[in-house]
Amino acid sequence: MTENPKKKCRQYSIDYLKFGFIASPTNQQLPFCLLCNQVFSNEGMKPSRMCGHLTKKYPDKKVKDLKYFPILSKQFANRGSIDGMINKITTKNDDGLVASYNISLLIAKCGKPRTIGEKLILPAIREVISTVIHQDASSVVRSIPLSNNSVSRKIEELAIDVEQQLCKVLQTTEFALQLDESTLRDNKALLMAYVRYIHNGVSKEEMLFSKPLETDPKVEFLEEYDSTLAEKVKMIRTDVAYLPDIFEKLNIVNKQLQGNNTTLIQAKGVVLSFLSKLTLFRQNIARREFGQLPCSSELDMANNNIIRDDNIHIYCSHVDSLSEDLLIRSKDLTELVIPNFVINPFRTNIETLDPQFQEEFTDLQNDIEYNAIFAQCGYSAFWMKKEVSERYPHIFQTVKLMFVAFPSSYLVEKGFSTVVNLPQNKEIDWK
Repeated sequence: MTENPKKKCRQYSIDYLKFGFIASPTNQQLPFCLLCNQVFSNEGMKPSRMCGHLTKKYPDKKVKDLKYFPILSKQFANRGSIDGMINKITTKNDDGLVASYNISLLIAKCGKPRTIGEKLILPAIREVISTVIHQDASSVVRSIPLSNNSVSRKIEELAIDVEQQLCKVLQTTEFALQLDESTLRDNKALLMAYVRYIHNGVSKEEMLFSKPLETDPKVEFLEEYDSTLAEKVKMIRTDVAYLPDIFEKLNIVNKQLQGNNTTLIQAKGVVLSFLSKLTLFRQNIARREFGQLPCSSELDMANNNIIRDDNIHIYCSHVDSLSEDLLIRSKDLTELVIPNFVINPFRTNIETLDPQFQEEFTDLQNDIEYNAIFAQCGYSAFWMKKEVSERYPHIFQTVKLMFVAFPSSYLVEKGFSTVVNLPQNKEIDWK
């Protein structure tokens, strides 16, 4: 039994463009006429049939310039379809929505009124596009919803999303929690919470929540005392040069304890240093040496030893009180034992360590690569590296506390300050 010969399938050639034909966009084996937008069968993929179609249907196009059909083919390739136009509009609107969310996030971070989107940001965008890019800004501005309600809604959505992401991370890692409350304008009490944790080798600090407290705190200054006390304070304020001197020292310590990612190690060093300085201050004050107290020194020198012995006694007593108070307040910090291997793991005597750490420390101290990394980045960045925590898990469990725990209430105090500086607190949704 003889088989039927397989039918030959003709292929498109670029030479057919001179007849006004290209390969069909939906099937490369079928010819497509650029003039009538008609698709023919594969049998039509013959030069004679293409030439005949052009001669019979479009005789005036047969004598066109050789560049005519290539230009027509390019125009067809760049044509816009209804679906393409819809997709383009949809993409533009989606981009505008993304920009709206990003701008709303910036507004929230800056603590600006939510009306600033319509009043300032959109006009600024319009001005930049029209003046710098020299294009019509109307369509771009219309695609970015930044009304007061829109910004408020997006900030709420972003807040919920951020909270969910943070809670999801906290469910799988250890973290330190810092809580504090403060009173704002109109006797509004606010409770704020921050968390510190290590994620992907990075120490992070995030606000967990901010909630109002049901309370009505009222304070009347000097209400329980003689009203003349305020006048007495005014009378002696110019004579007390010691106070700005000592408060300047306290302010320096306070600044050193502030800042993101301040660790227990750093805080302990600051507190111990200040305690030692207070001892020096007291000794020098007792000898009437005010070189470390510039205001007191200037006052005493300008007025022929105006600072009396009873003042000296008061100053010394105050410094003693400061030392005692600081020791009580920072007892946990000053008595905190920081293992030597946290600061310099490569110079630690392994024999003095707990047996559970000895094997990992032997590997660590003989790791030439990690030794070089430690020398380059220091102990804090070294322990934060994800590969270190994964390779030496027992050591890291002990080290981690030194970097995760909060040494001060700086973050919540900073949060209170931000809330107080918000425009009249009118735009805070306490719920």
